Amino acid sequence: MTSSYDGSVVVWDLESGAQVERLVGHQADVWGIAFSPDGRQVATAGVDTTARVWELFYPRFAVREGPERDVRAADFSPDGAHLVTVDHSRQARLWQTEGVRLVAALGDADGATFAPDGQHVATLSDGEIHLWDPLTGAPRATLPAPGARMLSYSPDRAFLHAASGSSGAMIEVESGERVESPGFADTQWCFAQGGRRFASVGEDHVVRIWDPRTGALLAALDKLGAAEPRYVRCSPDGDRIATTSSQEEGVRIWDAETSTLVATCNKGLGVIRGLAFSPDSARLMATHDSLGAYVWEPDTCRLLGRYEPDDQNPRTGNGLFSPDEARIALISDRVVRILHGETYELLQDLDGHDDTVRRLWFSADGARLTTLSGERSANGTSSAASS
Repeated sequence: MTSSYDGSVVVWDLESGAQVERLVGHQADVWGIAFSPDGRQVATAGVDTTARVWELFYPRFAVREGPERDVRAADFSPDGAHLVTVDHSRQARLWQTEGVRLVAALGDADGATFAPDGQHVATLSDGEIHLWDPLTGAPRATLPAPGARMLSYSPDRAFLHAASGSSGAMIEVESGERVESPGFADTQWCFAQGGRRFASVGEDHVVRIWDPRTGALLAALDKLGAAEPRYVRCSPDGDRIATTSSQEEGVRIWDAETSTLVATCNKGLGVIRGLAFSPDSARLMATHDSLGAYVWEPDTCRLLGRYEPDDQNPRTGNGLFSPDEARIALISDRVVRILHGETYELLQDLDGHDDTVRRLWFSADGARLTTLSGERSANGTSSAASS
C-alpha cells in the first residue's frame, strides 16, 4: 500500500504487484499510516483534520472529524481493538477501531504509543509522561520527563525511553524512577537483550552499550566513519548488534551480552545506506547506493544472497524483510523493488510514486506493503529494526 500527498492511498497486492484499490477520501496530504496487527485494517492520518480506518478486504472507511488541525500520527494497540491519534495542535485521542468510536480525549501530547503488551497508552506532554487505561482512557499515572520530545517502550515494557536533542532518560514504568545517561540522548539507538542493553551512537561517532537500569556505560564498541549515514541495529532476538564503520571496515557484528566483535562483513563496501535484520535474526542485509544489497549470515558473514541494480533502477536505498520473510522490499528512488525472500530474485516493481520513496512498512502477514514518498515521512513509534 502506498500513500501520497494528494490524499489518496493505494493498496498493492504483492503476489501480482497490481494496484488492488485506490482508497480516496482524504481532502489533503496523508501524513501517517499504521496497519492493524492482523493486517485487515489500516489507519490513515491526514492534514484534512481526519483520521480514517479502512477495511482492506472491503474498501470502505469510517471517519471521525478531528480537531481544528491536521492529524499527524496514529498507532494501533497490539490487539488492533484501539487506536491512538495525535494531531498538529497536540491533542491525543483514544478510539475504538470497530465503528471508529471516540473513547477518550487524552489531552495535550507531543507523541503517543501503546505498550508492547497493550497494558498502557503512554503520551508525552510538557515534560511529563501520562499513562492511560487502554480500554477506557482513564488516567493511571504521571511520570516526570523534563525536556523530552520522543517516547518509546523497551521491549520488555520495563522502561520508557524519553529523549530530546540534548538529554535522555530511562523511566521505570512501575516505580517512575528516572535514570539519566549521555547515551540515552543519542538519536541512533536500539534495545538489545530483551531491553537489558541499550546501544547508541554518540556525536563522536562511537557506538556504546549502556545499562538501561543504571545508566552505566558497559562498553565502547566502535568508532564509525565520519561520512553519513551511520547506523546501529539490534537483532530482533536481542543477541547481536550491527554497526556501520568507516568505508574500509564494512559492517561489524557484535555480541550484545559480551560486547565482543563476532564478525566483520565485506570490508571496503563503502557507504552503507541501510541495515536490516531478518525477523528470525538469521540474516543481515546491507544496502549500498550503487552496489545494491548484500545478505549475510551474521555470525560468519557468509554471503547468502546478492541483489545487483540494473540500468533502469541504478540506485538502492533502505530495505526491509517481510514479517514472514517471504519477500524483501528495496527502495530505488520512486520505485519499490520486491525480491524473493530466499532466492533474492526480482519478483516485481511497485511503481506509483511521483517522488522518492522514503519509508516502508509491511503488514503483519507480509501480504501488503505501505510506502511513503516525498520529503516528509510518517510519524510512528520506534522499533529495533526500523529503517
